[in-house]
Amino acid sequence: MSQLLNILISVIGWALFIFNTIFWHLVGLLIMFPVSVLKGDKTRGPVHWAAMMWAKTLVWLSPHWEFEITGREHLEPGKPYLIIANHQSALDIFAVLTAFGGHFKFLAKKELFKTPFLGWHMSLAGYIPIDRGNKESAKNAMMLAGKWLERGVSLLFFPEGTRSLDYQIHNYKLGAFRLAEEKNVPVLPLVIDGTGDALAKKSYILKKRSKLRVSIGEPVTPEKLGAEGVASYAIKVRELMTARLAAMRKTAE
Repeated sequence: MSQLLNILISVIGWALFIFNTIFWHLVGLLIMFPVSVLKGDKTRGPVHWAAMMWAKTLVWLSPHWEFEITGREHLEPGKPYLIIANHQSALDIFAVLTAFGGHFKFLAKKELFKTPFLGWHMSLAGYIPIDRGNKESAKNAMMLAGKWLERGVSLLFFPEGTRSLDYQIHNYKLGAFRLAEEKNVPVLPLVIDGTGDALAKKSYILKKRSKLRVSIGEPVTPEKLGAEGVASYAIKVRELMTARLAAMRKTAE
């Protein structure tokens, strides 16, 4: 019976996802993109606002999800951050869009940009496509990411590079931390938990009840960590996030 209920919830959930995606893409295309052009806003901020509403609406329409956000007091409005988040599930982007509440861009595999409505909106919003395994594509993506930071727009990275199957935080790739150091932008460590339980990797089944939690930590700058190099910077941030994930899970017990 429980499995049948999960399947029913999944069918309803994916139907809501499709409807919600089409609706907010049309809002972005027909209203927010023209607003960006008329305002001369080259950062496409209004289009990103539609993406945030897309995520928040889906969370609101999903009564089987309980959403908890802590640490928003660490955010300084209008300040650009390099957001570092752990990666458990495809739902993580919903979590960040809902929790961060500000304008940011993110890197995503280029295949997603070809997805009807979802990918089209990603292109309109100015998110960054990357061809995994292609060094030239990665280089161009990081150059574009750097330009967004220079314009005062935050960036989101999942530095593990792929979703964690055991929901622990694994080793980080260093590209995001090099960029933070180069552009002198603080890293904002954002810990996500529960998304992997709600929607596991390579699964389309949504569980009947899930608690999604996001904990926003204090910004960390290279200066606070000394001159030990980018690798030490990444390790320090990962250790802080790993400790916070453990504390979140202990509190939830």
